[in-house]
Amino acid sequence: MIFIDSKYLGRLSYKLRNFKKKKDNYWNFSCPICGDSKKDKLKARAYVYEYKARLVSKCFNCGFSSNVGTLIKHLDSHLYNEYVLERYKEGASKYHDHTDITETEYAEEVPISTDLQKAGGICLEDLPFNHPAIKYVHKRGIPSDKWHLLYFAPKFKTFVNNLKFHFPNTDNDIPRLIIPYFYEGKPFALQGRAFGKEEPKYLTIKLDETKEKIYGLDRVDYNKRIYIVEGPIDSLFLPNTIAVSGAGMDTPAIHSLKANATLVMDNERRSKEIINYIEKYIEEGYSVCMWPDNIKEKDINDMILSGKTPNQILEIINTNTYIGMEAKLKLTEWRKC
Repeated sequence: MIFIDSKYLGRLSYKLRNFKKKKDNYWNFSCPICGDSKKDKLKARAYVYEYKARLVSKCFNCGFSSNVGTLIKHLDSHLYNEYVLERYKEGASKYHDHTDITETEYAEEVPISTDLQKAGGICLEDLPFNHPAIKYVHKRGIPSDKWHLLYFAPKFKTFVNNLKFHFPNTDNDIPRLIIPYFYEGKPFALQGRAFGKEEPKYLTIKLDETKEKIYGLDRVDYNKRIYIVEGPIDSLFLPNTIAVSGAGMDTPAIHSLKANATLVMDNERRSKEIINYIEKYIEEGYSVCMWPDNIKEKDINDMILSGKTPNQILEIINTNTYIGMEAKLKLTEWRKC
């Protein structure tokens, strides 16, 4: 019934922004479910492609997945009735249910693996010192005792698909630095960082949607002070540090650490968003670091590259951490600088 799916997808295309046929049984458009992007109307991260002798749809921004029938039903009920009738005339069951395709269905064809090396990743510890990935982390100042936490994927999309089906198109399969997120020794998410100017610079893939996207929780000592930063790479420079990596700090796991944690956001005091976040976390009772005037670097990695040691950075954080009324007064002063 692919020819019917294709026919009605074409009739639906006027409701799909940036709709374009890339090749046979492969279309791209802006996701009508999540809107794809409020900032860039040219973003198109939804696809329809052939899967198990049928056409399916998946958005690689919001994760919405369905067969073509469900997509049509969601956007145009009258067209959907015509679609069902024509399928029925061609011999399809009138009782066929156009249910969403789940990640379990994808897993039936491409089993989820937790073996990063079998998927095509190479631990940085196993690479020669003159390898470009080693040169990159050395240039970033990432300490060698953390290299065992990082991987290199010569073909990122292929590597991801070997773990969990995600990319229907593996064209332009560039190498990336892999930052895995572990829980009980198994990766539940990973972040791929481009080595050059490729966009997007970072791509984050969740292998287990039930886990919070927090980096480093598997290595935390809950009996010691915990530092919470924004980026995984920044977390590698300080002891007992985790990263929220775009997930936001207002999550159940982070909330449970409130009494014994310090929130360390990037040094962007002129950012209205950062100031609003700090104000919000102060109101919620968190201890928050507010960088002093003499720190010009944007983040911890930049501070390391400027010559500061991890101990010096930790001392700066500890002496510029505030909570409660003291934090509110400091924020009033800090936001004016």
